[in-house]
Amino acid sequence: MPMYKRLIFIGLYLAFFSSCVTAAQRPTVGLVLSGGGARGGAHVGVLKYLEEQHIPVDYIVGTSMGSFMGGLYAVGYTPVQMENFLISTKWDKYITAKKPREKIPFRRKTLEAEFPGSLKVGIDGDSDVALPTGVFEKQMMLELLREKLKNVLFIKDFTKLPIPYAAIATDLASGESVALTKGDISKSIYASICVPGGFEPIEIDGKILVDGGISQNLPLDTMRRLFHPDYIIVVDISTPFDKTKKFKSYDEVMTQQLDILTRKNVEDTIKSMRSNEFLITPRLDGYSFLDAHKYKEIIQIGYKAAKESKEKISFLSLESTSYERYKQKHRYKPVSPVPVIDAVEIQNHTFLSDKTIRYQIHQKVGRRLDFKQLQHDIMHIYYMMYFSSVDYKLVHKNGKNTLVIITKPAWNAQGDIRAGIEFEDDFNGHSDYQVRIEYNKYDLNAYGGEWRNRVEVGKRRMLKTELYQPLDYTQLTYIRLNAYIEKVKHYVTPNFVANSDELTNDQTIPLESDNRGAVGGLGINIGSIAQIEAGMSLKEVEPSFDVFLYNGAGNAVQFETVSKKQKLTKLYALLRVDNLDNPFFPKKGYKAGLGYSKNIKKFGSSVSFSQIYAEATGSFSYARGTLVPTVRVGKTLNLNGLNVQDEAGNNSVQDIDAYYHLGGLFNISGRPTYNKTGDEMLFGSLNYRYSIIANPFLSSITSEAYLGCSIESGKTWYRSKENFNRHGMLFGSSVYLAIDTVLGPFYLAYGYSDKQHQTVYFSLGKSY
Repeated sequence: MPMYKRLIFIGLYLAFFSSCVTAAQRPTVGLVLSGGGARGGAHVGVLKYLEEQHIPVDYIVGTSMGSFMGGLYAVGYTPVQMENFLISTKWDKYITAKKPREKIPFRRKTLEAEFPGSLKVGIDGDSDVALPTGVFEKQMMLELLREKLKNVLFIKDFTKLPIPYAAIATDLASGESVALTKGDISKSIYASICVPGGFEPIEIDGKILVDGGISQNLPLDTMRRLFHPDYIIVVDISTPFDKTKKFKSYDEVMTQQLDILTRKNVEDTIKSMRSNEFLITPRLDGYSFLDAHKYKEIIQIGYKAAKESKEKISFLSLESTSYERYKQKHRYKPVSPVPVIDAVEIQNHTFLSDKTIRYQIHQKVGRRLDFKQLQHDIMHIYYMMYFSSVDYKLVHKNGKNTLVIITKPAWNAQGDIRAGIEFEDDFNGHSDYQVRIEYNKYDLNAYGGEWRNRVEVGKRRMLKTELYQPLDYTQLTYIRLNAYIEKVKHYVTPNFVANSDELTNDQTIPLESDNRGAVGGLGINIGSIAQIEAGMSLKEVEPSFDVFLYNGAGNAVQFETVSKKQKLTKLYALLRVDNLDNPFFPKKGYKAGLGYSKNIKKFGSSVSFSQIYAEATGSFSYARGTLVPTVRVGKTLNLNGLNVQDEAGNNSVQDIDAYYHLGGLFNISGRPTYNKTGDEMLFGSLNYRYSIIANPFLSSITSEAYLGCSIESGKTWYRSKENFNRHGMLFGSSVYLAIDTVLGPFYLAYGYSDKQHQTVYFSLGKSY
């Protein structure tokens, strides 16, 4: 070898040896990050400053939000990437009390829309009455963690990460602190952040774990014990007790609760700090653990606090070359090898058929694991509503890789009991209530058959039972059978029948009818968005009420009593589409329906007529405002008005539900219910809502409140008497306060149609 090459080689060797010695001899630095919810964004600001000052981090131990941010940094995320993640993530999507409505089965959407409010208890797998173990959905947050940490999911020893790391959780049985250093890092971080009463607990190695802040919110002792660094930087973002709070909001109560749980052990830890341990305390006065929408400000506060500590920690800085070598080693994002899947196994602990679960897994045997598709499939299974969790693991045995899907039953696996209350008053003679209780049994068989039973008292007194049965393990097709008896009260006006502009008496008249019937349908589920159903409906109505009848002679009005039993037998076909994110206060999505029915005398119907109905609603949001346009069209064929007999002596329809009506809140607001009625209808409206809760994250876990207004226009008419023309179109408008409560929608509204039609509405638990 030429001499100059030998000299270059020797020089490079000596430089490398020198750098290794320097790295080995430099003091090691541990970073301890406390919990504090959204206040934990300050940790990112501290990390940004440490990197600017070339201060290395050799070990990380974190609790709660500190474990989340520390875990991201330990696996290779930069502070800038972490900041972008915190600011851009829609946290209400992952920290939420409900599954995304647009993704749940269509039948469950229908149940939500029919049953306002969220008061329910479950029947668990042991047939015991149960309540959920947490408010928020565990699976949603776990999937977010898996997505962000997918490059290290198969690294089971956290000391092998680019920066050795530990997450602190609390054993719910003993109250003892647990340092998680092995296993699934996404589950370990979840265990560290799951505030009891908020997130559901998680089981790891036989222990039920919750938020580490309860037992060790500032995990300095664990850092000393596990990693023995030469120096330790401690970041405390927990909240001191605030004795001046008035506790007037959910935010204040929850914040104080967490402070009580965590602050005492923080103060004891700070008192124990040694001379080689440096405390950084960002000034986060006025910031709550729920302020996820203020991450940008919180991060800057953390940066400023670290900068103010420069004199204490600046001696830990490395010169540029050494720090770059450190970054190359500790910033490298490891990539787990992607295995070939040789088999898929289902470990199902629910009543549902294994075939139903396997049908949803699209991973091909003999192909490499498709992580993105697997995530999608796991969440799709979870959204089926039968499971508390859907998990997976890879098992390597005898040279083969088996993908194992693990399901655990939901807290209401066998069914639930729902309760609801409805009250309305228009301060114009129309006041009513409705109480309903329903029992849903979800585990009839392995295909997911359901049995629903409902009792209602109040304006509608009803008993109803319904069987819903998927026809195979795919749950694509189904049959639906129900039977009911009811006594229902409507409120109508004199021109309910006459439909005459000469009638000005708008005082509502109570109208009652005894109904009984049954429905049998065959349907197809089109994903979770749409449903097609066709079948037969049998209904017997027996009205008993006083109405005004139009006699057709000189526009005179004649008072008569009508009470005539009638049978209605119809064939129907129905297409429904529903992608709204909320059945009552949607912010995005759409809903539409198209139906056709035909009453046929040869099948036992007293009358023969056909109806076509179509409706469409969209929801469009920008910032805190939402615009909801709605269009409805109804048409009846071969029907001659509502008179008991037409000129030919044929019976007409006695079923009030067979007629289209206008009147009531958002349905020509200001006018009484059933103010205008006919067998033809055209209606359109625009409804605007503005959220008056400034914190979008807080609104996802509490009752959201709105101020709103609407404008509406429409017309009904009897085709036997007139054809449609634009004259006589009705116009209405409203302004309102609305709250999405656990009892269902609440409205306090004022409606105006014209000088003779102004109404104040108070409503709870009623959907419009």
